[in-house]
Amino acid sequence: MTKKTKYYITLAVFILAILVVIVCLLSGAFNFSKGNATPVSTLPVLTSVAPSTESAEPTDSANTLTVQIFSSEGGTCSPSGKMTVTRGSSLTIYFLPEAGYSVEKVTVNGELAETAGTYTIEDIQTDMVISVVFGAEVIATPTPTPEQTEPSTASPTDTTEETVPGDIGEVTEEDINLDDFSWIWD
Repeated sequence: MTKKTKYYITLAVFILAILVVIVCLLSGAFNFSKGNATPVSTLPVLTSVAPSTESAEPTDSANTLTVQIFSSEGGTCSPSGKMTVTRGSSLTIYFLPEAGYSVEKVTVNGELAETAGTYTIEDIQTDMVISVVFGAEVIATPTPTPEQTEPSTASPTDTTEETVPGDIGEVTEEDINLDDFSWIWD
């Protein structure tokens, strides 16, 4: 392989790598927005535990249920989407708001649910639909209060005159002779 061939192969691989990064950026696979970096070690793990049974039951449609988890803009849920669970199992859902957002409302099968960052479903017996609405956090701004100022120690009679080159000082009516402007009215 010649040196020129190696150069062209290296160039082609480099261009291909750049194109892959661009496609990932445009598709949203990479997000470099401020506040969106989350270390992998802090992400919650899906916990779904099936109850212990004395005998292993075959999985059939009577023991299979569907849980659907939807979230609005401003955050995600883990897990999310549509999933199949075994009747009687438990599922914990973690709510992960983006920076500047918080969990506004959680509904389970249309009923409002109280949450504190997670929601655990114990002993699942029916198909379920869970909806999470994230809202922008309202940051209260304190009402400004007027600041107390120290009274001025200077008295009205304390004046200092500053002389500016070309300054003629204070002009009074006596200083103006209207006859000098008679050309305006003629």
